[in-house]
Amino acid sequence: MKYACKECKRVMAQKECYYCKKESGSNDWGGLLIIIDPENSEISERSGYTVPGKYALKIR
Repeated sequence: MKYACKECKRVMAQKECYYCKKESGSNDWGGLLIIIDPENSEISERSGYTVPGKYALKIR
């Protein structure tokens, strides 16, 4: 099962976020945004993500 952090919106394998160091993972999320090259990505610029990774679009 995949979880999405309610703080930074990163998608991860466990409930505890290894980026925020908080246990704020939710398994009720939708949409997936994958940022590979944030420096040359217009979507990354618009969304505000500066680090490559997988991000949830909506977390309930």
